[in-house]
Amino acid sequence: MREETERVRLAQERQKRRDEADRLRREAYEEERRQLEERIAEVERRRVEAERIRLEAEETERQRLAAEAAEAERRRLEAAEAERRRLEAEAAEAERLRLEAEEAERRRQEAERRRQEAERQRLAAEAAEAERLRLEAVEAERIRRERERECAVCMDRHDMDFMIKVPCPHWYCPEDLSGKPTTENPRKPLVLSNGY
Repeated sequence: MREETERVRLAQERQKRRDEADRLRREAYEEERRQLEERIAEVERRRVEAERIRLEAEETERQRLAAEAAEAERRRLEAAEAERRRLEAEAAEAERLRLEAEEAERRRQEAERRRQEAERQRLAAEAAEAERLRLEAVEAERIRRERERECAVCMDRHDMDFMIKVPCPHWYCPEDLSGKPTTENPRKPLVLSNGY
């Protein structure tokens, strides 16, 4: 009976030791599981934090690139506007110079036209004056010839104001009728009979 009791006691002790070992194993397992879960949670937390940091960095980079793109576009538009204004200014200056050149050419042509007109008028006036003088000379020569009379004695021709007309239709030099020879007219004077 005592041996049976001892066996039972020993069996109970073994069972208790097994139960205690099972409890310790469970506790160790639970602790290890808890630590694993904590490590998994920490890894997840770190992953989430890294993802947040990555997303923030991406957003910051996106905003930086957007700002750079906006600044580049602003500068491009400013450069395009400046170029447009420069081209407009150059075109306006070229147009101004063209108009000035046209005006200068117009004035030059007008001055040349006036010069040519003045030259034409001068030449016309000179030609008219020359023609007037020619006509006056012709008329004077005609009048001179009309007024010339030929001396019936010496046959010289002189203006009728310096000639003497006798009752007959003849004209004579005064020297030829004076009866006195002169140095200029050494010919013997003509002596008219019966008054002519």
